[in-house]
Amino acid sequence: MLIKNAKCWDVVKREYFKTDIRISNGKIVRMASGQPVYQDTEYYNLDGKFVYPSFIDSHMHLLGVGETLVNPVLNEVKSKEELSEIIKNIEEEIIVLNGWNEDVLGFCPDRKYLDEIINDRPVVLIRRCYHMASVNTKAVEYFKLDKYDGVDETDIENGFIKENVLSVIHSGMPDMKLKRIKELLSVSANHLKSYGISSVHSDDFHSMSFEDLMKFGKENTEIRIFEKINPGNHKKIDKFLENYARDFDDYSEFWSMKSLKLFMDGSLGARTAFLTSPYVGDTENYGVPLMSEAELTGIIKKAQKKKIAVMIHCIGDAALEICLNAFEKTIESGNPLRHRLIHVQMASEKQLERIKKLGLYLSVQPVFYDSDFKLASEILGEERLREIGYPFDKMNEMDIEFSLSTDAPVEHINPFINLSSTMRFMPLEEAFYRYTYSAAKAEGSEKFKGKIAEGCFADMFVSDRDLFSLNTEELRDFIPEKVLFDGKWFEKPE
Repeated sequence: MLIKNAKCWDVVKREYFKTDIRISNGKIVRMASGQPVYQDTEYYNLDGKFVYPSFIDSHMHLLGVGETLVNPVLNEVKSKEELSEIIKNIEEEIIVLNGWNEDVLGFCPDRKYLDEIINDRPVVLIRRCYHMASVNTKAVEYFKLDKYDGVDETDIENGFIKENVLSVIHSGMPDMKLKRIKELLSVSANHLKSYGISSVHSDDFHSMSFEDLMKFGKENTEIRIFEKINPGNHKKIDKFLENYARDFDDYSEFWSMKSLKLFMDGSLGARTAFLTSPYVGDTENYGVPLMSEAELTGIIKKAQKKKIAVMIHCIGDAALEICLNAFEKTIESGNPLRHRLIHVQMASEKQLERIKKLGLYLSVQPVFYDSDFKLASEILGEERLREIGYPFDKMNEMDIEFSLSTDAPVEHINPFINLSSTMRFMPLEEAFYRYTYSAAKAEGSEKFKGKIAEGCFADMFVSDRDLFSLNTEELRDFIPEKVLFDGKWFEKPE
């Protein structure tokens, strides 16, 4: 394939350059103007249209996005009556629905409310943060949840399940069939590619055995996946590191596994993010630490021996402190494995300085600021929120290694909405760099991804509009005119 007269964006130099792009076997093999068109060449003249490298979402959940595209979701449900009707219309033996938000819904659905709707089948409603769920009495009985009352702030009497107890529910669910996983992956991948997203860092394939996961990964050609292995509890982590972890090489151009995913705390919405000072109006609640410093230090040491990067979900400032203490005891100089912290919604300037010194990578979601601001103001207090909340501008000023992501389906996968939110913290050119080349660096693939250059995968999107001339509202409505994935023009299935 030859693409003529393209106006390409250089993410590093932050400028456009004109060129022809020759593509073979899914990669860019030559970039230069005036390239000849041979008789058997597939040829496109863009007449000066703008060409951008595809996005890399550095933290999201592929199967979760697929679920939201094929099943009912609760994100926009605004009343008890509407929620009741949705639940009643589900025919499965175990009813599981995702995405409720008390700020939109107007209340928190509790055990009594759910029992009034369905009392003969288990009902599990997972909050939009995925760190808390509401359950009915039948679910308490089915998953044997009574013994977990009080664990990680779980309230069995009112049917509110949190953190590790929520994983008990996940473990008790029937395993997802491989056919279903492939269907969800395909639906999700096509949706993402329509927005110009070619690569994702995902961690929601843990319903499969490790052996099946490797086989599945080698067969995948739907989208480029950097998989963060999430074994679950400490015993499973040890088993994974002991029996399965190895010096991972890329299995294919579409799949790689080089990292271990851990959780240090929960979420602000579930009041389980671990804080140094209590939540406003709840002086006994500091959130939930899911590991001790000693436990985390031990896991990092074991992972490093196996050359496995550690990726840690970390939202509260107290959780961050534990992570930093553990890494300071273990991390190799320069962070060659590219250990990473995910979210980092709260951080003091001193903590950011320590992140910079350690060379840690971060995956952040500026779009959270818009969706969480009301809640965060109430439960953290305006002063604490102002001083240490959502410090993405400071990360940029300090040149910390961070990349952008959506945590979809927690937030919409649309990268242009996320970019619009990010402009509150940094210029659009910088935000785009963090959504492409920085994300490629985070997974160690910057030679092949995140830019338009010879030797890189031919993953790009085209528009007749200059992305960097748009205001925030125009950016939110932006849709690529054409998308190129693996050297082929993408056409979204009907």
